[in-house]
This record gives sequence, C-alpha cells and structure tokens, in this order.
Amino acid sequence: MLIKNTTICDKRGQKRSDVRLEDGRIKKISSMIEPKKNERIIDGEGLFLLPGIIDIGASIGEGVSDIYKALKKVSTDAVKGGATTVLIQPDTPINTEIGLDYFFSKSKELSLCSLSPVASATENNALEKLNNLAIIFKNGAIGAYIRSDANSNILKRSMEYTKMYSKPLFVTCANSHLDKGALIHDGAVSFRLGLGGFSVVSETSEMAKVVDIASFVGSKLLVSGVSSEKAVSNAAVYKKNYPNIFFDVSVHHLCLTDEACVGYNSYAKNYPPLREERDQKALVDAIKNSVIDVISSGHIPVSRLTKDLSFEDAAFGIESLGVMFSILYTRLVQSGEVSMERVSELTSFNPSAILGFENKGLIKEGYDADLFLFDPSKHSEVGEFSPYKNIALTGAVTHTFKAGELIYEL
Repeated sequence: MLIKNTTICDKRGQKRSDVRLEDGRIKKISSMIEPKKNERIIDGEGLFLLPGIIDIGASIGEGVSDIYKALKKVSTDAVKGGATTVLIQPDTPINTEIGLDYFFSKSKELSLCSLSPVASATENNALEKLNNLAIIFKNGAIGAYIRSDANSNILKRSMEYTKMYSKPLFVTCANSHLDKGALIHDGAVSFRLGLGGFSVVSETSEMAKVVDIASFVGSKLLVSGVSSEKAVSNAAVYKKNYPNIFFDVSVHHLCLTDEACVGYNSYAKNYPPLREERDQKALVDAIKNSVIDVISSGHIPVSRLTKDLSFEDAAFGIESLGVMFSILYTRLVQSGEVSMERVSELTSFNPSAILGFENKGLIKEGYDADLFLFDPSKHSEVGEFSPYKNIALTGAVTHTFKAGELIYEL
C-alpha cells in the first residue's frame, strides 16, 4: 500500500512525503515513491499522516455482561478516532485465566485495533484483597489498576508486584471518605445546583501518598485522570524527584469544565469530575511544560438508559474515542496553544515508551504501520446527548491503518 503526497507528523516534526506500507511495517519514506504494479494507492493530499493513537484510558463500562459486544463497540469507536492500540481499564474486571483468554480471542476475532486488558490489582475492584497478579500478568494483562484509597499495604504490594514484572501500575487518586455523596466538582456550580462535590484535596492528598509509596518501592506509577490545578502543581515537584512517575490527563478535562453540568446535564457527569476553567487552563499549561506525559480518551460508553435519568441516578462517564483527535485538534492545535507534534507525542510516542512497546509512536522506516490520516478541512459530528454537541469540532480521521492494513475509511 502506498500513501502519496501526505504530510507526516509525529513528535519530531512535519514533512511532506510518500509512505509505503508493506508486511505490517513502514517500508519506505521518500519525497517520491513510484507505485508498484497493482499496488493500492491512497492520495494523502491535504491530509496529515500520524502514528496511531495508543489510548491508555478507555473502559467498556461497569458491570458489563456481554463482553464481546462491548469490545466491538470500543474497537469500532477507536478506529474511527485514529486509535490503533487501546488499553481497557477494569471497570468491569477481566482477571481470570478464562476471562483473559476470552478477551484476547474476541479481540483477535474483531480484527480492528489492538486491545489490551489492564487488570484490577484487587479482587472485583474491592480494596482489601490482592489479586493473583503473577498469574494475571503471565496471561497477558499489560498492567494493573488500583484506587489510591485502597488498603495501604495492598497498595504497596501492588507496586511491588508490578515492579517485579516490569508492568505499570495505574492509579486514580481519590479518597472515597472525603468524596462521600459527591456528584460533580466541589465549586460554584455544585453550590448553585445544590449537588455534593468532589473536593480537590481528595485528589491531591491521595496523590502525595501514592507518590511517596511508589518512590519507596521504586515501581513505575501512572497517575490517571489528573484533573485539578493543585494536582498538576504538585505533579511538577514530584517529577523532579521521582523520574519513574507519569501523569495522564483525559481529553474531557482539557476541553470541558463543570459549566457543562449546568441545567443538571447528566451527559456531562464524569469521574474524575470536570472542574473549573482555571483547572482546565493549568492542565493545558502542564502539557506545554511537560508535566503531563499522556493524553487519554477517558472514554466510558454511555446510553440514554444510563444517562437520561436524574443527575443523582445517572451513570458517570463520557464517550470520546470516535472523535478524540478532532477534539484535541480543535481545542489545542487550532487554538494555537499546543502543536500537532506535541499532541502526537502525548497520544502515541509517550504511551508507547511508558508501556515498553517497540517500533510504535513514530513514523519511521521499520516501525509498525499503525497509522491514521487526518483531514483538517472536514468536521466531526457527535451524538445529540454528548457534552461536546455544542462544540464545532474541526477535522476528521479519514483512514486508519493497523499493521499496514486499512481497517477504517471515512
């Protein structure tokens, strides 16, 4: 397959080139490549060719019974948005040998993006009993997840196991006792709506604890869903003293604020909660200053059945995988705040490096042909019930390639 007249964009910069994909790899990059006989040609004129997104923050939802159907939906959304590798966080834990075998067989059957399960470090996502992480890792889990307010001994042992097996530990920093009854960010909007709020101190106090334990153990820690100005301020200090800690922010927290919840809009109910404009600005600045290492989708599948309820009863979560890059392009690149190269670095190169992937995250000869073409002249549409519905999203993914095969075309 030959992609002609495109503009390559990765963390190293932009370059107009032709690109040949062969045997699952990027075979050749040159200003002019002559087509072979019967070779499929895709015209990339006016399009950007980027490394496939490696999303570390997606979920199939909580309490899912039909795993195959959920994986199919996530995979379909992912390739529409340019994601070629997606880590599935354990909102619905897939922790047994049989469960992992089923997960991988169905993922292979779908033949879309690569799906990798993140195991729950504790049994059934409870916080008191450690899972058999040795068996889980040997059966293919790419890492483990735990809440920061788990039993501290369980937290420490989770870090020890992930270090032993050279796996990352994903941690959400929050204190359920401080957040009891919370529904949205604790601020002016929650006050106006009369809703209980998630406090910033719940995030920052827990973050201090997990960083301290991780620095003692020496494990690789990925703090997921950083959401507040105070948290990123603290993160900048932690990174100076502990090089093996990484911070992730979801696309939602870069592009939305708690004002989206006004009118009791349950489609903007999210966890971690959408916060205030100053927090959003601090997160964008943290991307510029290299405090944030990864941008993830924060994708949680939703439906009218789970969302079209009272705010108190509605489920947490916002979908984004299918339009993730368009949201980032509109909010960060088109506004002039962050370069497209930097966005590619945080959505592809950095996740690849943190996860220990080889030959991913750059457009380079010999690297995996996991790529997508993006057209900045098009527009992306979201559903009627998305909190992004009133944002004009610029740009759309037109083609997604996995191992050199075209798996999505607009």
